[in-house]
Amino acid sequence: MANLTGGAPQTMKRHLAAALALGAVIVIGVCGLWLAAVGGVSAQTPSPALSASADRDVLAALYRATNGAEWQDAANWLSDAPLNEWRGVQTDAGGRVIALDLSANGLSGHIPPEIGDLPNLAALNLSDNALSGEIPPRIGELSNLRELWLGGNLLSGAIPAEIGGLSNLRILILGDNALSGAIPPEIGALSNLEWLRLSSNWLSGAIPPEIGNLPNLRVLRLSANGLSGGIPSEIGNLSNLEILGLAENELSGGIPPEIGALSNLKTLNLARNNLGGEIPASLGGLPNIEQLWLSGNPLAGCVPAALRESTTPSVWELYNKPDHDISELGLPFCEPPDTPSVTPTATDTPTPSVTQTATPTPSVTPSPTPSVTPMDTPAPRVTPTPTNTLMPPPTPSITPMPTDAPAPTDTPSPTYTPTPTDTHTPAPIFSPDRDALIALYRATNGAGWRDNRNWLSDAPLDEWRGVQTDGGGRVIALDLSANGLSGQIPPEIGDLASLTSLDLSGNGLSGKIPHQIGNLANLDWLNLAGNGLGGQIPPSLGGIMGLRLSLSGNEFGGCLPAILWGAFAEDPSALGLPICRIAVAPTRTPAPSPTIAPTSTPSAPSQSGGCSAPPTASAAPDGGMALIALLIPALALASRRGRGRRFRGRGLPSS
Repeated sequence: MANLTGGAPQTMKRHLAAALALGAVIVIGVCGLWLAAVGGVSAQTPSPALSASADRDVLAALYRATNGAEWQDAANWLSDAPLNEWRGVQTDAGGRVIALDLSANGLSGHIPPEIGDLPNLAALNLSDNALSGEIPPRIGELSNLRELWLGGNLLSGAIPAEIGGLSNLRILILGDNALSGAIPPEIGALSNLEWLRLSSNWLSGAIPPEIGNLPNLRVLRLSANGLSGGIPSEIGNLSNLEILGLAENELSGGIPPEIGALSNLKTLNLARNNLGGEIPASLGGLPNIEQLWLSGNPLAGCVPAALRESTTPSVWELYNKPDHDISELGLPFCEPPDTPSVTPTATDTPTPSVTQTATPTPSVTPSPTPSVTPMDTPAPRVTPTPTNTLMPPPTPSITPMPTDAPAPTDTPSPTYTPTPTDTHTPAPIFSPDRDALIALYRATNGAGWRDNRNWLSDAPLDEWRGVQTDGGGRVIALDLSANGLSGQIPPEIGDLASLTSLDLSGNGLSGKIPHQIGNLANLDWLNLAGNGLGGQIPPSLGGIMGLRLSLSGNEFGGCLPAILWGAFAEDPSALGLPICRIAVAPTRTPAPSPTIAPTSTPSAPSQSGGCSAPPTASAAPDGGMALIALLIPALALASRRGRGRRFRGRGLPSS
């Protein structure tokens, strides 16, 4: 009995301890759940400081992956400065990165997947660099992205389908790379897209009909690829389309008549394909057409009469403007229905049809070629497809960010880059630009040109045939291609200080390229192909940053300045010139003349740079292997850009 009564207190103590332990567990569990909940809320709403720190880590990853130490300008990168003081970075009020512009800044390496960890990013511009590798699929995670500029690099592989998830995207520029595979149909889900440029890649397969699902698309450039199959009729659904460039592919079948429903279309380039059949009569009903290129296709039948006899001024002027290739089709004009007319030939000057009426038909005087308003280029460097696109810029959507990096042209300028204010005053009648043009006219037998309208007159320069000026009257573009020029290019051409595009291709010019062209610091595009030019290609051209040029079809001698190798729109090896040898330092042993097998007789060193074949391991002087390593990116770039740009003989633009 005593034992039983003595054990009761012990039992009660054990029960009490167990209860206390259980209570502690419950309290701890509840506290843990509360802390987890608080932690979860904190994780979902991180502080601005933590968010900005995460963005900083992403930018650091980009810097390392793209050899930031070699960038042309890496001001403040990896420093403790605020992110908006890092070169090319723009942030919002909370310090989050919303725009990143590192175009033409010497980036190499690859785009890191961490780029997908910038959730607020609205504009990404890495164009005109030497980036290689594939486009990371994680770019598709940038849900706020409105502009993606990756053109003018060495990117390869397929276009990631994940890009189709960027529902806010307005501008997609992937041209001038080495991308391959098919165009992903997921691009058709980008309902806000306005600009799509995939030209000058290695893309293959058919054009996906889903592209017809882009109601806001204004520019579609797919030229210079290996696309095959037919042109999808769904393109006729793109009611806002203004530029359609499908040139230099392997497209077959007929031209869809649905293209004639694109009432806003200004430029249509279908040249250099395998399109057959007749030209649809509906093309004659395009009310705003200003550029039409159909040559290089096995077309049959006749040219729609509406392209010759339409009363719409812009179409009537078409035959009198240089921005078409109707005469190269070798086809007659169709007879207008139920209207007796004189049958013209393909080379006739357009003549109104002769109709038997009581009242004489008034003569129709073709309007002069309208002055061309500069395209939306505050920017970069006319990655230029040599063609006037006459496109207004996209509506600015992001606060302008000061930057000295140019934006790619022949495409819209990035909306987060401010448009420079034009401070030029109108040019006087006798100005350096006018004098330079007069010198060009006289040196190239202007009286014998096919079209010298308004040249040497008192008309404004932008009314002179082939001349385009800016708001201040300075000459910014000169296109006299296939216009019967002969003689030599005068040195005064170097006085056109604002010139960005010069096209004298397809003429009969002779003599040397004047070295004064190297003074044109703003020049983006130089096309002198298809002439009879000779002599040494001036090394001064290499001093023009971002220059693209075409020089094939001439008779140059000497050697090719190595600095120009990556600037060509065609394969520079087609020029048949050796690469100029870099001058050998006087203290070094002279390098032997490079041949397939080294010779025993060394060549004399040159203080100004001589000619040599492309360097080889056996022929390279000291440091030659380093030189080869430096040239590899340029050679790859030239090879990539040369392929797919089957040269457009007479200045024919590729869109």
